[in-house]
Amino acid sequence: MQYNFEKGIGTFDAPPIVAVKFLTTEGWGYNIASHAVCISGKRADLEYFRIADSYITWVIEDANMFYTRTANAIYNAMSTRGIGYIY
Repeated sequence: MQYNFEKGIGTFDAPPIVAVKFLTTEGWGYNIASHAVCISGKRADLEYFRIADSYITWVIEDANMFYTRTANAIYNAMSTRGIGYIY
């Protein structure tokens, strides 16, 4: 998954859009059963990725729509949703 993200962002300039399920108990800012976010940036070691999430500003007033999560956290959010990559 990390290398797919890296290829999309770094090689093809086409940041992946993924389907996720967020739970506050797993460290996400809000609960939502079905959502799509863009993986818009990466760290060189591919352990952390930047997420672009326009919905967070609707549920957390002072939130930034860009935030960073571990590759493992993103994988878990994708796995619990069960769809994976959208684009």
